[in-house]
Amino acid sequence: MNQEEFQLYRDEIVELTHLLKEEWIDLKVLLQSCNLDVEHGLLINYYEDEFDNQYGYFINPDAQLFYFEIDKDEHIKATHKEIDGSIETSCPQYVVALEELNNLANKRRTD
Repeated sequence: MNQEEFQLYRDEIVELTHLLKEEWIDLKVLLQSCNLDVEHGLLINYYEDEFDNQYGYFINPDAQLFYFEIDKDEHIKATHKEIDGSIETSCPQYVVALEELNNLANKRRTD
């Protein structure tokens, strides 16, 4: 991943996480119902299909990665993803999110 791609992913993560915390209250509640730490974690990928199903990746502050699926009736399933060599292909945002989590943790320590 080059620096430009890294920055694009970073911007996407910042925007998605902001939307999750400030505007997408229904999604926030669903993710919290799966014991995901929405206050300190990051929404790193999100998309919807043509049937109003929602999908995405969320990373907790302890770097645990979860893939979630929400059907049109708002039933959610969150699956813990093992981190292996294919993660950069299936979810390249993960690498960027790890650095962002480190930056946030360092900021909290200095505040």
